[in-house]
Amino acid sequence: MNSELLTILSQFGPAGLMGLLWILERRHAALRERQLTEAHRAVAARDHESTALLDVVRDNTRAIATLEHTQRQVLRTAERLSERLAMMIRAGDARAPARTSAPSHQADVA
Repeated sequence: MNSELLTILSQFGPAGLMGLLWILERRHAALRERQLTEAHRAVAARDHESTALLDVVRDNTRAIATLEHTQRQVLRTAERLSERLAMMIRAGDARAPARTSAPSHQADVA
């Protein structure tokens, strides 16, 4: 605090001391209010970041679960198709694909 102000206020005795204490309290309160405002802004920013991060995690989890579900459906469909083809082949069904040897890697010559 400015020494001139202290000298001036001390000339007023107890009233000066009370005035000095009031000024110090107001300065401290203003400083504390600025600190609280800054802390509130920081917390609000972190809260916004946390919310965004949780939204991304939730969306990724949903996408992974959907992918897993789709893969399971494809696997079940492939297993059913394989079983159906095996039954058709065993039964000698004309609609069943003929068993062939592995395809040749040689190019067809015209």
